[in-house]
Amino acid sequence: MNTNPEINVQELDIKYLDNNILYYKIIGVVKLEHIKIINEELKKAIIKTGVSKIITNTIDMSVISKEAQEYNNQYLIPLWEQLGIKYNALILSTNAFGQWSAQTLAKDYKTRAKIAESKNTFQVEMFDSLENALNWISSIE
Repeated sequence: MNTNPEINVQELDIKYLDNNILYYKIIGVVKLEHIKIINEELKKAIIKTGVSKIITNTIDMSVISKEAQEYNNQYLIPLWEQLGIKYNALILSTNAFGQWSAQTLAKDYKTRAKIAESKNTFQVEMFDSLENALNWISSIE
């Protein structure tokens, strides 16, 4: 499916890119209610586009709450596996608090992703820039 959805939520900007890639950017402070909205909007976009690759941009994320991290780690990868997502390029935040939050989230996320990777259902890689993330995810067929 080659639709071009654009969904905007206050903390989220979702865009369909070429090569079967969905891109979204998380901005600011992310609380549990925000992560639930983000995940629901992502689910809609994945179903609408049928993508198998996602770029998650947390460069402008300042902090994610512990509750949001826990919910996301339990919910997101199983949902993505169910919806056919195979690859995720995660761009880590560059500010100190955001980077700490993103790295904490990424550590737990990577652990859960490793389990999915062992089943050959999911792969995640972490990057410091959109350019590097795009280069990696675009190279995957």
